[in-house]
Amino acid sequence: MSTALDKIRNADFFFGVWHHEKDKPGTLSPWLPFEFGAARTIGKPFKLIAHNSIPKQLTRRIDKNFSLIEYDDENFGAVISRIIKACRKDWERE
Repeated sequence: MSTALDKIRNADFFFGVWHHEKDKPGTLSPWLPFEFGAARTIGKPFKLIAHNSIPKQLTRRIDKNFSLIEYDDENFGAVISRIIKACRKDWERE
């Protein structure tokens, strides 16, 4: 069985979506910061998006110099094109 760390090691890049826990209102998954830290330590290129209900003091802790893409429940579909554009700009090989 492959662990999360194995999957991160074998991935070409890390793409994280930080969302509130649906079954536990007001709480956040503790895993994204850990997984992101592992990806950064391994040297994976990354993109992060976060729900706009997540307090800024938490999202800024992940990487204060990183431009985080935010979304809400109504605009997630529209944000997808922005995410694709950012990934292509940063990761497509020419």
